[in-house]
Amino acid sequence: MMISVRYGFCSQFGERSQFKCRKKSAAWVLYTILALTVLLFQLVLQGRVTSVFADSLTCQPATVPVALSENQPASYHIKGTLCWQNRLQGKTVQLLVHGFTYNRVYWDFTLPSDSVTYSYMQHVVTAGYATFALDLLGAGASDHPPAPDVTMDTNAYSIFQVIQALRSGSIGGNPFSKVILVAHSAGSDTSLLEGARYGGVDGLIITGLLHELSPLGIAHLGGTLIPAQLDSQFQNSNLPLGYVTTRPGTRASSFFNVADTDSAVIQQDEVDKDVGADGQVATFGDGLEPLVSRRLQVPVLLAVGEDDAFLCTITLSCVSSSDILVREQSFYGSQTCLEAFVLANAGHDINLHLNSNLWYDSAIDWSNRRVGSSSEQSPTQPCDRNLVTKPLSERRELSILQLSSVRAKNENKWTRNNHPGKTF
Repeated sequence: MMISVRYGFCSQFGERSQFKCRKKSAAWVLYTILALTVLLFQLVLQGRVTSVFADSLTCQPATVPVALSENQPASYHIKGTLCWQNRLQGKTVQLLVHGFTYNRVYWDFTLPSDSVTYSYMQHVVTAGYATFALDLLGAGASDHPPAPDVTMDTNAYSIFQVIQALRSGSIGGNPFSKVILVAHSAGSDTSLLEGARYGGVDGLIITGLLHELSPLGIAHLGGTLIPAQLDSQFQNSNLPLGYVTTRPGTRASSFFNVADTDSAVIQQDEVDKDVGADGQVATFGDGLEPLVSRRLQVPVLLAVGEDDAFLCTITLSCVSSSDILVREQSFYGSQTCLEAFVLANAGHDINLHLNSNLWYDSAIDWSNRRVGSSSEQSPTQPCDRNLVTKPLSERRELSILQLSSVRAKNENKWTRNNHPGKTF
């Protein structure tokens, strides 16, 4: 279009002059393309834009200062990536929280030969949502505080601060009016705490976590954990003492149903693995107390794999969504309009199995029905809640004292010697 317009201008001149004009026009177009390329490259170097995909799919890095608790300064930093397609304004954002020994790569998992299939981020972004995938404190590019200070509770508070940043426009320069919190595994544990204590979200998707766990599956994972300094992958990372990771070559039996997983995915997962903190180990289960999940005031979707080694046994069925609802309904109030989804044949990491697109479609469908993809798009099936939402001040009554009581009970129930489940 630009070339034809300029060539039309050239037609006003004589034949020789037209030739010269067209040469200059072509040079001008090439110069413009080159200049735009250089500008984009400079933005990448400055960290203002990380990548631009087809159809205007854009990703941008962000850093959020956070405190470990309300009475401390925001001296640590959480790193994350904001992605969207076309116009950002008005979109609902999904805040993506990874699990233990993972980082934000879990939500945009790619193989050299396949850049789309396993990316939850790309699926929901092309469905009209924005996403912000973060690295929790103690993981990925985010700061690594002393390991005892990284707990389910401090992670919950840091997530709440990220939610505030999304709503205020501090991330991406765009205030988000609707936020869906999407979490996996141990990230789901801390997200339940966030939703109960602080709120600020319009919906909650919990994956890879139920209130009843498989002792054998959890014990197996606990046996694979080693100090991060003993793994060559992290020997030069200068991590504080108290950070752990999985022993090389052991992740397949914990996180996958290998019959439903590409072997290349398992190999890449070993490459992408991360670390977790002792503080998370010691406080795992805080979000599983019924007094926590029953305080939730927003729609909730539970999503698990049928063959999740941590959640499913002969006596703890994960065969159907009905089975999950029977197991979980009593732990949630009616105001959550609780729903469940089971990914057939999948193990713990439902994002990384061959049929993961079925789970992605379910998550998008639930988000559309319960929340809506933008401020202009209302939910098509809003949760019918007769209960008035409790104010934030009441939610904060789930205090540190109450959590200490919960933690004391968990110490008796899930001690590290008798039940390595706290290494989840």
